[in-house]
Amino acid sequence: MADEEVATAEETKKEELTEEEQQMAKLKEAIDVQVEDIGTLRKKLTITVPKATVGDRRSEQFGEIKRDSVVPGFRKGHAPLKLVEKRFGQDVNLQLSSQLLSSSYLAATEKEDLKIIGDPLIWARDKKADESEPLKLVSIQEAFDMISLPADGDFSYSCEVETRPEFELPELEGIKIEQPTVDIGKKQVDEYIDRVRGMRGRFEPVPDDKIKEDDIVVCKFKASVDGKVLLEEENCQLAARPQRYAGILMEDLGTVLSGCKVGDKKELEGQFPDDYVDESVRGKTGQVELEILDIKRLVLPDLDAEFLEALGFETKKELEENVKEILESQKHEEVRHLRKDQVCTYLLENCKLELPERMSQQQTSRIVARRMLEMARRGVPESELEKHADAIRTGAESDSAKDLNLHFIFEKIADEWDIDVSEDEINGQIAMIARRQNRRFDRVRDDLMRNNSLQPLYVHVRDEKIVDRILEKAEIVESSSEKDKPKTKKKTTKKAATKKTGTKKTATKKKS
Repeated sequence: MADEEVATAEETKKEELTEEEQQMAKLKEAIDVQVEDIGTLRKKLTITVPKATVGDRRSEQFGEIKRDSVVPGFRKGHAPLKLVEKRFGQDVNLQLSSQLLSSSYLAATEKEDLKIIGDPLIWARDKKADESEPLKLVSIQEAFDMISLPADGDFSYSCEVETRPEFELPELEGIKIEQPTVDIGKKQVDEYIDRVRGMRGRFEPVPDDKIKEDDIVVCKFKASVDGKVLLEEENCQLAARPQRYAGILMEDLGTVLSGCKVGDKKELEGQFPDDYVDESVRGKTGQVELEILDIKRLVLPDLDAEFLEALGFETKKELEENVKEILESQKHEEVRHLRKDQVCTYLLENCKLELPERMSQQQTSRIVARRMLEMARRGVPESELEKHADAIRTGAESDSAKDLNLHFIFEKIADEWDIDVSEDEINGQIAMIARRQNRRFDRVRDDLMRNNSLQPLYVHVRDEKIVDRILEKAEIVESSSEKDKPKTKKKTTKKAATKKTGTKKTATKKKS
């Protein structure tokens, strides 16, 4: 009787599933999944959809088309199935291959209970390519156009995925947090003004000069491993600083190029990433050959009367006072950032995660996008972001383990605390970036979409909400510098700030 009750309950549960859920459950039961460890938190899946399942799905598709299609010479829904298959076979196979690729992948990860990070990379070959050509590791979007269903037999393919680590969260209430102070000095004011000048600067050719740090170098580029050429370009643009190009890490690029002239040829080592398309060179150190064709250098405009007038100021001192006000207005956020660092340090010290020895290109890209987003939120001009991106990419191998650890920790906290982000919150962040970069909201939003930065923005806002909640439950203590600061000094600073604000208003009024 008990077995009958269990069987009845299972049948009832199946009936409650939607048609799509039933199909997924059936597919999950039918497919074969082979899992192979290819590194820490990385697995290779070989997924096979049986011939019978492919046939059933194909028959279902043709049955639906037969019911709805109008074939000349026949009433709607009455055309012979063979004729329908002949007429619509190619379209059905294209649609079905994409459906089975995505649905079988999801079914496989559920069947094996894999907690996947991001999208898979699929091993595929172009449809027009010869069978002897090696498979390529491509995104699932690219694979949709490359993979076809077999005319007969099983549908099988392989993919590589990254998985989440397993770990326990520490106590998240009552963390001791120091609240430090942030002082705005002349150096910070000068650096901010230089960034403003950089927005109006331009790269100019300096063919007769020697290469300096951050110059743009136009060169012939060739990368090889053990004599095998893997990448060759005639007009490659590189910045004279450590960076990645096509995934290849060149840590000594700035040093090697420094002092070179047009016509010079240089060689250096390049580290190929662990998920490079050519498996035979993954993680290997290769040779990079450069021939310098041209040198370009960023020229900043003079800080003269014309430049000041263009910014709406009459004197350099007036500009400096205004910049200091801007930086002071960011003081609260900077203090909060330091408090957040303490939260992150606590989480990193009390969560033990197993991570890959090297970062994959996907992991590096996520970290680069996130850090660039943080800089955009702080008002770093668009013209400077790519320069910082190079530094982040080159440091990803050694510095990004911390970021990746935090990514996993915050994801787990978000799941446990059910933290989510609304569309209004995302739009608010986009508006803030637009204000700080002095750009239009729609332009910033379009750039974020084009650079696939909306997801990192979502993650950033979600993590900020998590930090806020932890800080609400934390024990906040003043740092020694804050305790020792005289109250009179605070009052003087406040009056000075008020006076400067008034000066700016007067200047603005006079200009108008």
